[in-house]
Amino acid sequence: MNSTIIVAIITTVIAPLITLYSKDWIENRRRKKKEVGMEVSVPYYMQIGEEIEKLLRRSKASRVWMLQFHNGGNFYPTGKSIQKFSIFYESLQSTGVTPIQHLYQNIPVSIFFRAFMEAQEVGEILIPDREDETVATYGLKYAMEQAGTKSAYLFKVETAEGKFAGAIGVDYLEKNDLTEEELDIIRREVYVISGLLSVYLKA
Repeated sequence: MNSTIIVAIITTVIAPLITLYSKDWIENRRRKKKEVGMEVSVPYYMQIGEEIEKLLRRSKASRVWMLQFHNGGNFYPTGKSIQKFSIFYESLQSTGVTPIQHLYQNIPVSIFFRAFMEAQEVGEILIPDREDETVATYGLKYAMEQAGTKSAYLFKVETAEGKFAGAIGVDYLEKNDLTEEELDIIRREVYVISGLLSVYLKA
């Protein structure tokens, strides 16, 4: 067969088939990666949600929620990342407790900067009575009032590498000054949730 004919066949028939096959192969690989990603992520989301529910029961709280920090876009015109947070998990004691998850989505960290700085340095913020002027609220008093919360306890969530990844809030609609034993129960549960989150972020 003439070499010119062979080249023509390769160019017009075989090459397009190879290209088409390659595109299909790449697309299938991408689709499988996405499917595997979902298979990995769903169990961790479920486990964290279950632990939040467990913490609600053990703490006998009105509301338990968990926020995570994330990149919420970029500043104009510098292009620098904007630090934001969102509440990803929330569990309520009953239908009479107002949910707050929808209120705290893509919120700039700067709004609660004092509270986050305290949580990062100390590991927790304990507010047994929002009306007690001797108790520091680190700028959280207004948010507590809006949510109908009289006692609030905030705990830092960190990764296995010690990075500040978020926080867990335990709210009470009635004043509740937790004992050290009750606080330790919450701290242990927060530790478990932090571990699950670390595994999920690595998956």
